[in-house]
Amino acid sequence: MAKSQAGLLSLGTTGKFAGSMVFVQTANGTVIRQLVVPTNPKTQAQTGTRSMMKWISREWAQLSAPEQATWLSAISKAGESAFNAFVRSGMGRWSNGLFAQSEFPTVTEAAPDIPTTPAAVVNGRQVTLTWVDPAARLFGVAIHLNLGSAPALSQATAVAVVDAGTEQSVLSITVPGTYHYRVRGGSHEGLFGPATADDTFVIS
Repeated sequence: MAKSQAGLLSLGTTGKFAGSMVFVQTANGTVIRQLVVPTNPKTQAQTGTRSMMKWISREWAQLSAPEQATWLSAISKAGESAFNAFVRSGMGRWSNGLFAQSEFPTVTEAAPDIPTTPAAVVNGRQVTLTWVDPAARLFGVAIHLNLGSAPALSQATAVAVVDAGTEQSVLSITVPGTYHYRVRGGSHEGLFGPATADDTFVIS
């Protein structure tokens, strides 16, 4: 429902109107746009994007104070915080097939080695994926999953991103079938290392 302090088309108008339009505040005032509802809000690409966004937002609190402070120099937009600069950078890199960076501009670091001994334990419609992290240069780990064939190493197949040292991810899966998964690490510099070989598990 649209909300207004001084009439329907006042500068304070926001929200939906008639179920098909939405009022949006912009720098040039209030504009009316068609309300668009995604046909499938849970596509692989959207799932991958949400996975990285969730990880980046949580990871900010894990950065040291000196690491957080470096992001102040990345601010190019008025009113932007260091946190927002960190998120903006990480999501931009993710969209281009890279991993997030822990500092700005960056540390100089090679990509991490390959994770080892990946394994899957299925319990009903839940699977616990485990692996052993590479010993060095690891900022986070991405898990790629696909039904029926090996997953491409892209943001569209990334179902989870976890911290270094976690070494597991628990996934709830509703559609039965044979799933293929691969695990790869990202460095503090934002470089992906090699992924594990294609492995599978079955959801009945």
